[in-house]
Amino acid sequence: MFNRILIPLDGSELAETVVPYVQELAHKFGSAITLLQVVDYATAVLPVEPGLMTPIQPEVLEEAAEAELLRADEYLANLRGRLRKAGLNATYKVERGDPADEIIRYAKEWSADLIAMSTHGRSGLVRLVFGSVANEVLRNAGTPILLIRPQGR
Repeated sequence: MFNRILIPLDGSELAETVVPYVQELAHKFGSAITLLQVVDYATAVLPVEPGLMTPIQPEVLEEAAEAELLRADEYLANLRGRLRKAGLNATYKVERGDPADEIIRYAKEWSADLIAMSTHGRSGLVRLVFGSVANEVLRNAGTPILLIRPQGR
């Protein structure tokens, strides 16, 4: 039923709360799992004084992005190793860009049967200001989605 399960992650423990659910599904259906982390650093500005913003130098931004890409790679490689030790077929991918857009794009490219992710449980003004990756994926992916809301949130 679920041959390919995509798990978008952001490196947080909160995002990982979906992993045990996917492990159970993958064992049951013999699913392949791909872990995906999207590094988003498209626009960064540094406040200098009220009302005045100065762009960060491109070299500084690129160095920060490269460091984040390396952290994401290490994190996903570790998690992939844990899944493989549990007897699962797991791979990982690190992408750059807008998280929701890249999750949707990669799910289509990889022909995912299921996107499994946790919500961060945000609501109200925080969600309005920062948006919701899970909500964006839910509305636009066209792929079945398993959303897990972490307990205590």
